[in-house]
Amino acid sequence: MLRRSLAVALTMGAGACGSVASPPPRDAGVTDGTTRDALPPPVAYKAYLDPVPPANFGSGADNTHCAYTMTLKQLSVELDIRPSGEVTAGTVQNLNVEAVIQPCVYAPAPTVIANYAFQAATATPTGQTVTFLGATNNQTKVNLSMTLTPGTSVYTAVLTFHRTDQGPPLDWNVVVPLTLRPQ
Repeated sequence: MLRRSLAVALTMGAGACGSVASPPPRDAGVTDGTTRDALPPPVAYKAYLDPVPPANFGSGADNTHCAYTMTLKQLSVELDIRPSGEVTAGTVQNLNVEAVIQPCVYAPAPTVIANYAFQAATATPTGQTVTFLGATNNQTKVNLSMTLTPGTSVYTAVLTFHRTDQGPPLDWNVVVPLTLRPQ
């Protein structure tokens, strides 16, 4: 008991100096007395799609830009959702595969992995809008949002990927409908 009191005192003292102690894992049996502790744990909902139908972008008509396709492959989505519908965490990962539609002097961008992490969820009349933040090392900068609609035992999601590090006509949009199922 003395060791625990000393550990608590040291942790509290460290917190007073500006560092934040990590919260205990949820399954550790320790609570902080907030209503969060009384909430049921989230359930993991997942979806996998490979490949997503390609989206066209660029413009070959004026020979200023090539015409391309963007195909998302190995699209993996995971959301942690409480029974109340609250999204608590999530990730999205995919391969960006660009291809040239016509012969062009500019090669397509290399195939790269893109990762996104849950940023926020906002209630809508029919469900939620979920936003994700791209990893800083993603080679293609993309805004990713999702409309999430609850079903009986699944969630319907529509993901919208919009490239932001290139202006028109090289900024692409890929819209992906899918179903998230509990795991």
